[in-house]
Amino acid sequence: MSRDLVLTQPQIRPRWLSLVEDPPTQLEPEALTPRSPEPLRVETPNPNVARRPLSLDTRRDASRRALADPSSQLRRAQTEQQLISRNGNNKSKDGNTNAAQVASPELVWSTAEKQLPAWDLNQDGFLSRSELEKVAQDPKVKGLDAAVLMSLLSNLDEIQALSNDEYGFENDGITGKDLGELRKLGDKAELNQKVVGTAGWGLQKSQTSTDLFDQDGPNYDAVKQGSLGSCEFLSAAVALAKRDPEAIKKMISDNGDGSYTVRFPGSKDPIRVTLSDAELGRAATAGKDGRWISVLEKAYGQFMNQRALLPSDSPQLATESQPGRLAMKALTGREGDQDILGPVTTNLATTRKKLTEAMQDGRLVTAGIAKELITKGTDGLPANHQYTVLNYDPKTDQITLRNPWGGGELRDANGKPRDGKNDGVFTMSLTDFYARFNDVVYETRAPRQKRQ
Repeated sequence: MSRDLVLTQPQIRPRWLSLVEDPPTQLEPEALTPRSPEPLRVETPNPNVARRPLSLDTRRDASRRALADPSSQLRRAQTEQQLISRNGNNKSKDGNTNAAQVASPELVWSTAEKQLPAWDLNQDGFLSRSELEKVAQDPKVKGLDAAVLMSLLSNLDEIQALSNDEYGFENDGITGKDLGELRKLGDKAELNQKVVGTAGWGLQKSQTSTDLFDQDGPNYDAVKQGSLGSCEFLSAAVALAKRDPEAIKKMISDNGDGSYTVRFPGSKDPIRVTLSDAELGRAATAGKDGRWISVLEKAYGQFMNQRALLPSDSPQLATESQPGRLAMKALTGREGDQDILGPVTTNLATTRKKLTEAMQDGRLVTAGIAKELITKGTDGLPANHQYTVLNYDPKTDQITLRNPWGGGELRDANGKPRDGKNDGVFTMSLTDFYARFNDVVYETRAPRQKRQ
């Protein structure tokens, strides 16, 4: 379509105007220029160089990866649907709509249609990502409204493309026509399963324990990642909660007014945190174990946002795509040391030695799988994702890891967890680990831990 046609459609905003009014939430070079179809790029492996891409700091975790991998997002949505369908009550204790009710697609559709005019802050007919992010921080948006809002935000790219109501790319936001097309798809459509499942899961999370910690908390195995791309931070936080749960407790204070104060060892200044229902809906959760991980996650986002060249519209978004070594710096006061695995960069023998020393020292360790550019793994492990290293046993040469999803692990030929339990924890040989994973991040030693 030529640019001349813009003059014949004045009611539709060109993309450049959208960028001025709703600037990108992340500093991405591709957001500053018109997009065009990318040519197919095929990389030929070279045995003389590292076999893995090195630009790991720009990775996205499951939530961003799911936009390009609908099957992955659908599996998570179906899991969420199964979880919320187990709740047989129609009302929570305070009489509000609960997660089981949100399993009704009609309720989700009608709520979105009803609230669209109110959430469209500039009243231009397009519900943009920037507007959704701003509304999500409003503590007055509660319960079902908040859950549906976060579902729209999580699935925005797909929903806004449903109707041809923009000039050029469908990227200015969700319109009434888009919601009408969403309804027409029916409740069996994959997109509606994701939209409804995400809303139900978000509402369920916002209605869990309001306590900061459970009596026995914090428990590292209770952590489950939400729809934010915060796996680098969560994998490090899980490692710390396993090593020293008291350190987590000392970081967070409940102010008694719905806010919390977080003091990261790697930050000089305390951070005040509040969480709206919408933010809880997409945050990481520890379920009945308390809200500690949700609070820490947002505090880390605020911590990174304060240091960003272009701060995000939402502090939660600032948790995404941050290097794991910076997460370790915030949580412990000591930066992480990242090794890229490969014959030229870090070989297997070196990895074995460094893992052994890190486990002996009790240091935090995480590991990541980079984005798969050519072929996808068939072992069930999500790529473009960071994991916690729970243990390495040099006697058996076995390494144990945990996916911050609280699920998603090694699977057999039938698609079932190899260990029989889909809790995100799995063990594999170090040789297999080295062939599958792309980087390892080690917490640096404290001065007293330096070896001779």
